Amino acid sequence: ELPVSVIYAGGTQAWQNVDSMIALAWQTRDYASFIFLSHDWLLIKERAEKNQVLEKTVYRFCAKADLVSAYKQADFGLVLRDDTAVNRVACPTKLYEYLALGVIPIVKTPSLGDFEEFNYCYVTEDEFKDGFFPDKISRKNMILQNLRAVELLRERFIHGANQLKAMFNDHDS
Repeated sequence: ELPVSVIYAGGTQAWQNVDSMIALAWQTRDYASFIFLSHDWLLIKERAEKNQVLEKTVYRFCAKADLVSAYKQADFGLVLRDDTAVNRVACPTKLYEYLALGVIPIVKTPSLGDFEEFNYCYVTEDEFKDGFFPDKISRKNMILQNLRAVELLRERFIHGANQLKAMFNDHDS
């Protein structure tokens, strides 16, 4: 069994960088196992096989109800978004899910939404490619920090929602 497991759960849109994920799986096949969960899992598998055969990689569909269980089996999760203006203000659902469920994200850029401001912990694509990934004790500390980041994001959301409600209530009176 390989020392770490990596998950991707999501679509195959261009901004997801599926080819980069496949390349990373190939480059780290000696120490990481990968599972790709997607409605388009066949497309991911075909693209992987076109570039190189990944016999230890799993490709399949996963119902939303089963995602939590799948995440709990993974050490790391892929969010290989490019450093663009849109991604700097985006709030990728999968990144939030990874952080909330104890999966350390592997990122191309850490500048994703408000997460960097909240000091979330991650491993870069290049670090992972070079064989750097934190040990289990370090990952536990990273997970705790990421749970704090999730809580800060929730608080910001609640505060913003309350401000909107107050604004509409003032407008209606």
